[in-house]
Amino acid sequence: MRIEVDGTIFDVKKGNLLEILLDLGFEIPHICYHKAVGSYGACRLCIVEIEVNGEWRVVTSCSTDVRGGMKVRTNSKRIEDLRKGIIELLAKYTSSDLVENLASRYGIAVEGERRCILCGLCVNVCSIMGAHAISFEGRGIEKRVSPPFEIETEICRGCLACVNICPTGAIRFDEKGEIVVEKLIVAHHEMLECSICGRFVISKKHAESLGMMEIICDRCKRQIAAREYAKSMKIE
Repeated sequence: MRIEVDGTIFDVKKGNLLEILLDLGFEIPHICYHKAVGSYGACRLCIVEIEVNGEWRVVTSCSTDVRGGMKVRTNSKRIEDLRKGIIELLAKYTSSDLVENLASRYGIAVEGERRCILCGLCVNVCSIMGAHAISFEGRGIEKRVSPPFEIETEICRGCLACVNICPTGAIRFDEKGEIVVEKLIVAHHEMLECSICGRFVISKKHAESLGMMEIICDRCKRQIAAREYAKSMKIE
């Protein structure tokens, strides 16, 4: 199908408008969207304009499907003004490399201190994993990511999906085996070591849930595979 983006015609496949625009090389800022999680529409940074019945409407590209004949504007003054306003709010209450990079594009000073930008990725991926160990608590500027009742929870499996998907480092896993969001401890996990090199690989609870019998880190797995390949090819 064909769509028009900023006056240029492109042949595209069916799919999510944000992903299509990114694939075409358009720079569309976005925070809350991730392929592993899907559309959430929380940050609103991925907004674009599309023409509907002769009128230009603002939509979140992450939650909009591409259709044939679609006309899209990605950087109109209206869109740029709206994005700037969103980034100003982020910069007022939060601070991270991600926020600083976005703010620098518009000459906005970063005043916030907390790293969590309430994008929802951690909460959504935890739900997808079936744990539901964290959720949003509070409202407005008091809204935050938290385990139930803001106390360390046993629900967490220690899969670290939330840590890996967080775009700002607001959720981290430290050397004590604690998963922490901002200054709040979500859970504490015993970590299991690689049986070959001794590196910490996975939490005991997550390994048990996966039924893992032997713990080997990815690096050692690659080394084993390389040796087996060399042996099969009779490479000295």
